[in-house]
Amino acid sequence: MGFLDTYRIKKALAVLLAASPPASPQTQQAIARLKEIGRPALAKFVEALGVAKNPELLEDLLASFLDNETFAFFVHQLSHSNPQIVAGVTRVFVQGTRYDPNRLLSLFSDSKSPKAALGKILTQRKDPLNLKTLMTLLNTAEREQRTVLLRLIERSASETVLPDLIRASRNEDATIRMHMVKILARFSTEAVRDTLSGMLNDAHKEIRQAALDGLAGLKMPLDVGAICQMLRDPEAAIQAKAKDILLHAHDAQTVRYLAELLQDDADEVRQRAVAVLNAVQDSSPIRGLLEALRGKEWWVKVRAFEALRTSGEARLFQTMLALLQDEDSYVRSSAVEILKKDQRAFTYLMKALEKAEPQARARLVQALVILEDRRAVPVFLRMLQESPEMRAIIIPALAKLGDRQALPVLVDCVQQGLSKTLCILVLRALPPMTDAAHAEQVWKAVMSVRETAEDAELKEAANTAANALER
Repeated sequence: MGFLDTYRIKKALAVLLAASPPASPQTQQAIARLKEIGRPALAKFVEALGVAKNPELLEDLLASFLDNETFAFFVHQLSHSNPQIVAGVTRVFVQGTRYDPNRLLSLFSDSKSPKAALGKILTQRKDPLNLKTLMTLLNTAEREQRTVLLRLIERSASETVLPDLIRASRNEDATIRMHMVKILARFSTEAVRDTLSGMLNDAHKEIRQAALDGLAGLKMPLDVGAICQMLRDPEAAIQAKAKDILLHAHDAQTVRYLAELLQDDADEVRQRAVAVLNAVQDSSPIRGLLEALRGKEWWVKVRAFEALRTSGEARLFQTMLALLQDEDSYVRSSAVEILKKDQRAFTYLMKALEKAEPQARARLVQALVILEDRRAVPVFLRMLQESPEMRAIIIPALAKLGDRQALPVLVDCVQQGLSKTLCILVLRALPPMTDAAHAEQVWKAVMSVRETAEDAELKEAANTAANALER
């Protein structure tokens, strides 16, 4: 470059450094001259950045020369001793459109490269970057560079690199795992679901919370078993999120896992399981829960029923009332066991008994017996007189309740000549209920049947009752 070119460069740069209006003919002429001289003058353009008060025009000029061929020159300037030049060249890299920004990624593995400037350039650009390269760099980058790489990965991630993202989610660095959770949550695939479900066991509560949030956003069936386990988590926010997910999942399998939680040694875990049940809108999940407990050892049922009993809110209570009339006797008896100490249950059953059809009335009577509330005895006695078709249900019910006010009525039934089947039921019911005040009356009734009965089975029932009374 000759003396004349040097003079022309100096004169044109002086115009730009004088901060003349960008649209002025003088400024435009100066820019045209510098572009004409071109690449041989790049070093002088860069040096001018160090003293420019308004460097925008110089930066635009330099950006027009930045391409894959001049790339190395501009990268070198990022290590310049003048911070103002470094800042200006950084903006040139952000602005430039004629070079491949992926070339900057290779510089991350160079210990001498200006990592801070590289990070600023890449995070401010919006180019799609090579994700495979980013993921590879993440494994070797120093901690301060990882934040930049993670932001770039988060911005550029696509389903094509899911295997790499999933592998990174197992990294020992909690920061990397947290970013991977947030990135993975954008893709509703089975692999992502399974990965996020596994991360619910992470030692860091923030990651467990993020994994739950990610699962909640997936548009696919979830692993409700893993989510139910989060009701055991010590963090209240995580418990609440798990509950919310379970209620929105509407998964029939949820009750099976809740049944397991109702057997937990920790009372607070059982209470959380019940809290989910309290929020269920219909009875089918509760019924499924009772089914899941069918066949379990007695202590398991006791623990589960106790949790349901002590924690039941209005909605759960209403569900249990509905199950009192279920066709399955096990479901009915389970519901009654849960409601056993609730005063509202007796009131409900007594009202329902007045309006129920015969088949339903039988179930309600059985439920009242399980409640073991002797306030039902006067009603049963009235039914015994007014509803002969119910006698086969009422007589055993009275026997189980064992209230002695029923003795005179039962004795009268024997003396009135019941059918053989009903008479046998009464004969079996009388001995356990009989006290000293009624002993003679009951004895006479039993003897009368034994002496007059022609049917062998009936006579045998009377003999058995007499022997029981003599003890």
